[in-house]
Amino acid sequence: MSKPDASKLYAAIGELRKKGETPPVPPAHTDFFALGEEFKERCAKLDRYAIELMNLEKELVKMQSQIRECYERVELERKLTLEKHDRLVLGLLGLLDDFRQTSAGKRKVPCRTFIKYLRTGLEEAVRREGIRAMRVEKGELFDPRMHTSSRNVLDKGLPDDTIVEVITPGYLEGSRVLRKAGVAVSHREGV
Repeated sequence: MSKPDASKLYAAIGELRKKGETPPVPPAHTDFFALGEEFKERCAKLDRYAIELMNLEKELVKMQSQIRECYERVELERKLTLEKHDRLVLGLLGLLDDFRQTSAGKRKVPCRTFIKYLRTGLEEAVRREGIRAMRVEKGELFDPRMHTSSRNVLDKGLPDDTIVEVITPGYLEGSRVLRKAGVAVSHREGV
């Protein structure tokens, strides 16, 4: 191994003296070769830290971009949800106006016809928003993801958890369950 270049050390000392600073004086027994090796090791360590820092900075930029994209998606979803809400409410308000006029006697419509009109209007309002009734039939097996059991019916002729009656319809928005169907299910007590 070669000894470190003393001229660099003397140049650094000269620079300190020009600035009016006193250079540190190493003890007489200082091993300059060992100090040079320690300096190299520390420089290598600093290089590794610098590379790690650059990688972390790249990761930070990537994460910031992902957060921005997520925020933009959330904002878009919020905007779409508000628009959907407004359309649904406006549709319901139109039906409410018709109901008020009919109940105040401003429109002469047979009761059954008006009730059918309101039901059709409500169904149309939710259908426009992508909401649809779930298909649930007697004889199907109870599925806790789609149904809620409102009551149990003793029936020894059917397997447990068979739907014997649909009490309230369930509703879906796409594949998402908005409201589970309320059903009565069979059970075979004591069998």
